Amino acid sequence: MKLPSILPMALVCFAVVALAAATPMVLLNWVSPRAPILVRVQGEQTVEFPDGTIRYQNRGEGTEAVVLLHGFNGQLGDWNKVWDQIESCGRVVRLDIPGFGGSTWHTEDFALPAQAHRIVALLDTLGIDRVTLVGTSMGGSLAAWIASEHPARVKNVLLLAPSAYPDSLHYRGLFGLLVKPGWANRIGKRIARTRLYAAIFPASRVLQATSVTASYGSPWARALQKISSPVLLIWSRGDTSFPAASKVAAHIRDSRLLPVAVDAGHLLPDTRPELAAVATCQLASGFTLQEIHDRVRPMLVSAGDQ
Repeated sequence: MKLPSILPMALVCFAVVALAAATPMVLLNWVSPRAPILVRVQGEQTVEFPDGTIRYQNRGEGTEAVVLLHGFNGQLGDWNKVWDQIESCGRVVRLDIPGFGGSTWHTEDFALPAQAHRIVALLDTLGIDRVTLVGTSMGGSLAAWIASEHPARVKNVLLLAPSAYPDSLHYRGLFGLLVKPGWANRIGKRIARTRLYAAIFPASRVLQATSVTASYGSPWARALQKISSPVLLIWSRGDTSFPAASKVAAHIRDSRLLPVAVDAGHLLPDTRPELAAVATCQLASGFTLQEIHDRVRPMLVSAGDQ
């Protein structure tokens, strides 16, 4: 006789619990970035690893290569404007960093140390011994980490507004909290790691965002001090998401900072592809940082950059 009266109450309790569990997931998905549409490129290839797949495009041959690393939630096509201008730079490889674009990886860890090992594994597979690393935003942060931890593999580095220096990520609202080391980052990462969240929101990139930014800040600043390769750093005075360019340069033993105009913004491969291409080729060719500065000076002046 009591069952009918208990059942509605049980259903209400279940609904309350389900709502309480679902609300953080819905909120997390609402503030998180989504995977963009995958753009195919002619000549793309993939390499299979035990834990995932890396999509890349290779042009040229040799044991030395230029390697292009895109920013957060990007893909290899983000380098299109630069790619078209570096045909004479020798062997060139661009790729989707694991967890982005067409590169999948069965992991909960997209922090810089783990990603660095995956990129080096790709280099080994492709028979590349030494690289000129070119990275923008998150890709720049990853390029610097690789140079720090694998100095024998890195000839020199071009950093286009790397994002990992302490207090460099300036975003408003809940997403700004998620990408800062702290309680929101830890909670967001814990929720994103659950199978239920991954099943309900497969396009969410919050796990990538929270795990990579957890390796930002002080660990990255310390890593900069270990870099022995020459590093050219290009930064826009109008880049509010990366206000610490001079501090980054000061941490690196052999570096040169090229500040460019306010209107260049954060996405330098898109707004200053000619500068990025020329600097890339000259680094790969072995020019010193001073020689590169002298050679690109007229370009900077004509663009209103310096």
